[in-house]
Amino acid sequence: MPNTKITLQKWKDHYSYAKKVYIIGALIAAGVASLIFSVTRYVAPDERAVIIQMVDTYADTTKMDADIPAMLAAGQEYDASLEEITFLTIAYTGDDNYEGSQVYTVQVYAGDNDIYFQNDVLTQRMVNEGYAVPLEFMEGFDAFNEKYSEYVVWQGIQLEEGEEPDPDMDYDEHAYFVDISSLLGINKLGAYDVRGKYALIAISSENANTSFMVLSDMFDRYIDPEAAK
Repeated sequence: MPNTKITLQKWKDHYSYAKKVYIIGALIAAGVASLIFSVTRYVAPDERAVIIQMVDTYADTTKMDADIPAMLAAGQEYDASLEEITFLTIAYTGDDNYEGSQVYTVQVYAGDNDIYFQNDVLTQRMVNEGYAVPLEFMEGFDAFNEKYSEYVVWQGIQLEEGEEPDPDMDYDEHAYFVDISSLLGINKLGAYDVRGKYALIAISSENANTSFMVLSDMFDRYIDPEAAK
């Protein structure tokens, strides 16, 4: 007659032989759960969200999480329909980083992001290619400029030597971007190194005015007036 009694030793023997199956099964279950959460999680439509892309070799957007509710509340004072502020990151500073370059290019052309934090080369490239919003047309710009004019950068699209002007481009000077080097409160959070960085609003943004209000709040929230530019 077979011995069907369950003992501790039998459990140990069974687990010893089957533990890989359990581990793999647990990993698969966790992956499926994560996929289901990602697919079913509510994501605010573009016109009700502000997405800020932090471009550099390193950024830890989780360090911004604690401040997002207050930033969201400030944004909602201007735009009550605002539902979400999201910080993302691209690990890229130059074209020598092929993978980062590909991701960055796709992001810019896809037009999913509202605000870019990035270095001067990438900022100027977006301006030259017509991907930056002239900020002086944004609601609230005059009040912002009155407080932070020293950080507003006015310039026109820059032609390369021998390059012919494009009749569809505006070569007048505009406030295409702002210097964020003094937003050292972000550095103190350990989220992103703002030194030598600039912020612009992408022309593809579906809520550029709201994005500008969020950017204005970030200046009020994180600026260090004693920081040297």
